This record gives sequence, structure tokens and C-alpha cells, in this order.
Amino acid sequence: MSREFDEGLERAERTRPIPQSTAARMRFLLKGAKGSTKKLALDLGVSQRTVQRWLKGQGNPKPAAAKQIETKVRATW
Repeated sequence: MSREFDEGLERAERTRPIPQSTAARMRFLLKGAKGSTKKLALDLGVSQRTVQRWLKGQGNPKPAAAKQIETKVRATW
């Protein structure tokens, strides 16, 4: 019985899709960083200005940074 309950909870947690665009992913990560673009930049290993650009939807991260963003989003989603 509890196994079925756990599986149901797990499915319910995954009903919302993971953000797809870079800007949406950055907004999600920014919430986890308590609104600090500086802290988020340190976590991602990029400059604060780069984080601000990605939040506005300007430019795309390099493949390595995009993979890191995706990994962090999936880990906390």
C-alpha cells in the first residue's frame, strides 16, 4: 500500500514540465538563489552580468554552461 502511495506522490511531483528556455530555467534557479544574481553567477561559474543577460533572454549559454544549468534545474525541480 505505501509503495503505491509513494509512486503516486512521485508522479504528482512531475506533473509540471521542466522549464525549457534558458530564461525560464534561470528564473527558476534565481528563486533558489533567493533573488541574488551574484550568488547564482558564482554557482554557475559565470559573471553576474552574464546571468542578467540570460535572465533577459539575450544570448545563449555555451554548451557546457547550458548543460550545467539543465543539471541544476533537474536536480532541484
